[in-house]
Amino acid sequence: MAGYEFYDRLEQHIVPFTPDGWLHLVSTNDDELQSFASLPPNLHQAERACLSIARHRRWGFLSDDRAARRQATAWQVPLSGTLGVLLLAIEDGQLTAAAGNELLQNMVSRSHYRTPTMDLSSLFSRL
Repeated sequence: MAGYEFYDRLEQHIVPFTPDGWLHLVSTNDDELQSFASLPPNLHQAERACLSIARHRRWGFLSDDRAARRQATAWQVPLSGTLGVLLLAIEDGQLTAAAGNELLQNMVSRSHYRTPTMDLSSLFSRL
């Protein structure tokens, strides 16, 4: 799909799944499935599934999609997006500010990611 090339070969980065790994597969329960079905079809089904799970399990939700973010806000689901993840990685010392900015610039140039800023340091004061 256009604009989702970053998913190409994703499985190479997340397989094999391990019980102590950072990524876990979960199944939806009946309440989550009902919430999923109640969401508008203009949301991608993966966003609907993640939102439904986050709502019922009181988990956070990561998305840059405006409609998905609106729904998360309406459901009072804790929310962040790409910029928040990059800022947290910098704050935690996992990335330098320069490396975070480089990742952001690559996202813009390679996947047409839209961002309100090209310099993450302008957001540090908001942390």
